[in-house]
Amino acid sequence: MGPNTKKTQDGKIRAGFSGFVDELQRRGVFRVCSIYMVAAWGASMGAAELFPAFGAPDSAFRWFVIVAALGVPVTACLAWSFDMTTSGIVRDHGPQARHQARRTYPSEDDLAATQILPSGAPPMLEIRWQDDRGNCRKLLNTDFIMGRGVECEISFDDPRVSRKHARVTYVGGKWWIEDLESANGTRVNGSIVKKMLLPDRSEVRLSDTSPIMSIGFQVVADSTLVVGEKADLSASTIKSGGSVL
Repeated sequence: MGPNTKKTQDGKIRAGFSGFVDELQRRGVFRVCSIYMVAAWGASMGAAELFPAFGAPDSAFRWFVIVAALGVPVTACLAWSFDMTTSGIVRDHGPQARHQARRTYPSEDDLAATQILPSGAPPMLEIRWQDDRGNCRKLLNTDFIMGRGVECEISFDDPRVSRKHARVTYVGGKWWIEDLESANGTRVNGSIVKKMLLPDRSEVRLSDTSPIMSIGFQVVADSTLVVGEKADLSASTIKSGGSVL
């Protein structure tokens, strides 16, 4: 085995381990297990005081601690397999499942809803928000995901925002916004929504503490813009102090 082959294998192992750790974080395994261990520790302290008072044998406390310790891997497995959302506890099918979800095309009633796109222009969305970096602006003309994960096209470092919180898709000539079974829901113009036609101009918020995003349509005259690429915006297009992601 040559040195280059060994380095390649070592790199694959490190990448696989890093991906596994990222998946543990995405599924909230570390967070859930930490909460369980703190609760188990508190319960053990209470049991140590209460068991003697009720005349329980010493072995009862030992078994209590053993059962509590065995609950850690059980809790980890449950946290890996399930996720708590606004719809209740649902099975987590992995990071790719939501991207591969089949699109639902609009009904006749949905198509009757008002959404006017500029004639002869790409269906470009302009997203504006303000955070601790200043005034931010982003142009997108392809499906995108908003959430806490760094892999999201629009990402917020907010613990109340789910890793993959909401998705915006272009289906049947219309822009749609869909909540991805997030923990705290997606609000459009103040109302919590599951899936709806995106209005011509709307305010979207992913949590009570996340920035309010203003989303609207914009004509882009640059013919060199490729569908699926992010617009290359200079600092002059943003108010003073802003940034472009």
